Amino acid sequence: MLEFKAPALSDVEKIRKILKHVTGDNCQMCLGSFFNWGPEYNLEIAFAYDCLVTRGGKKGKRNFCFPQGDGDRKKIIEELLSEENLSFYGLLPSDVDFVEKEFPGMFEFTENRDSADYIYLVEDLAELKGKKYHSKRNHIKYFEKNYNWTYERLTEKNLSDCIRMTEKWIEENEEKIEDGVDTELDVIKRAFDNFTHLGFTGGVIRVDGEVVAWTLGEKLSEDTFCTHFEKAFSDIRGAYPMINREFAKNELASYTFVNREEDMGLEGLRKAKLSYKPVKLGIIYNAKRR
Repeated sequence: MLEFKAPALSDVEKIRKILKHVTGDNCQMCLGSFFNWGPEYNLEIAFAYDCLVTRGGKKGKRNFCFPQGDGDRKKIIEELLSEENLSFYGLLPSDVDFVEKEFPGMFEFTENRDSADYIYLVEDLAELKGKKYHSKRNHIKYFEKNYNWTYERLTEKNLSDCIRMTEKWIEENEEKIEDGVDTELDVIKRAFDNFTHLGFTGGVIRVDGEVVAWTLGEKLSEDTFCTHFEKAFSDIRGAYPMINREFAKNELASYTFVNREEDMGLEGLRKAKLSYKPVKLGIIYNAKRR
């Protein structure tokens, strides 16, 4: 019997141990995804058969993330087969193969393009070489020429400055925020509250001493960093490409890839993510019991 509960900070090391072999193609398998967004989706976790299982949903719906870990995932799925309208999200192609082999014909699979993660080379984001990044370099040159700017690492000492900037950013972008103003700020504050406990890394850009951009993320796998948040004032030309470049250049040298999460099917966000030329998309699937 699987026993589910809300994730707690005391579970962090156990979760990390189970997820140590996770690939960099699925940002849903980050601690930040569990703790930052968990309360918004009524997320619960269970440990069983040396695996981690999560479940959650909104508006009365409940589905399960595909079991993670090196343990007996087959036994977990067998226990869940009694669930009405059983469905899983976050399956990698290898997970689809596993389910088809162990439970042939029992599940219907659907590619979830809106939840596909955008994955980039750190080197590309740090150097922005070649014609494909010409416009990014132009924005950065303008920023460097016209603003008195500095870059610094995000720490507990400057978190409050970033919160004040975020509150102003939310006021300016209220109509564009899909999940609602209160949710957006709550999630970010939760990430800042857990900054040290979850081992987040971030960067900050200031202009004349004031924060105009910041970013935050965490290690996803041995070769991949996952960026959870990136905020910048859109009326300051070049602020977004500057925080992207400076963070990659200053903090991510030990990684090969950056996973910058999904576009949620939003046209503008998809265009922005594609403009940085991902080297691959982390395609994931949903599985529904037939």
